[in-house]
Amino acid sequence: MQRALAGILDGWTWTWQQGPGNELLAGFGAGAAFTARRPMDGARLELRYSMTFPGYLARGTSDRYSISGERRPDIVISFESPDGQRSWICLDAKYRVRRDALADSFTSLHIYRDALRWETFGGRCRGGLLLVPAVEPACQPWFAGEFRERFGLGAWRLMPGEPPDLALAKLILAMIGGPAVA
Repeated sequence: MQRALAGILDGWTWTWQQGPGNELLAGFGAGAAFTARRPMDGARLELRYSMTFPGYLARGTSDRYSISGERRPDIVISFESPDGQRSWICLDAKYRVRRDALADSFTSLHIYRDALRWETFGGRCRGGLLLVPAVEPACQPWFAGEFRERFGLGAWRLMPGEPPDLALAKLILAMIGGPAVA
């Protein structure tokens, strides 16, 4: 994901923050993040892995929480524009492709969009995507741009080890209200 976004965010400076411990053997556990800054105006984009949104009753002073129980989306992408506007979306990686299994997977996106709040970044999640390794013909409508635009949720085919998907990076920036790219 970071390589795809770096491929279209020309001139942005990227930094990496590894999460505590040796989670998932590669540092992609809770707290791990890529941050990109555009030097000319300070715009900022972040990819955070396994970010915790505590349950509402356990949130304490946290500015991010779930109105129900604790949740941990696979990837949270946030954007802060030069004028201070902030927004965020969730990505959920799944290894399911069949219709019933993918339909069940949409439950997590509904929960993330409807239950998660991050006050510093505009409150509600703007939308989300399921990232899946294949597109079954019966599931094709969930991958369509019209579906994503209408519902703010959708699915995208993404396979580990493939070259960076620049079309996905452009879609993410559009969903989050991020910088326009050619």
